[in-house]
Amino acid sequence: MSGHREAHLSLVDALLAATPVVPEGVPDEVLLDAARIMVATREAILATAELAPLVPPGEDVPAPSEKIAELTSRQAAWNDALAEARTRTGSHRVATGKLRAYRTRQP
Repeated sequence: MSGHREAHLSLVDALLAATPVVPEGVPDEVLLDAARIMVATREAILATAELAPLVPPGEDVPAPSEKIAELTSRQAAWNDALAEARTRTGSHRVATGKLRAYRTRQP
């Protein structure tokens, strides 16, 4: 295995370790805190990684592995969970605004 492929795989391993499975059934605040920690950890990994070139010109790009597929799946789950949290938060804000408007109209 070439050094570039090993570096690529160790980067994937580090990112996979920093990308936990989305916690289920937790309040949105807990979900957002977990996402912040995950993003900060992944940013630190990428900041110290030697990204160029992962695959030098002329070498084959490594085929997607199970680890890359798992990382992609976890990222998609996080995207979905955060989008749902954003929708819930928006709905709560609209409902709160309506409640405040209703209260100010009461005699």
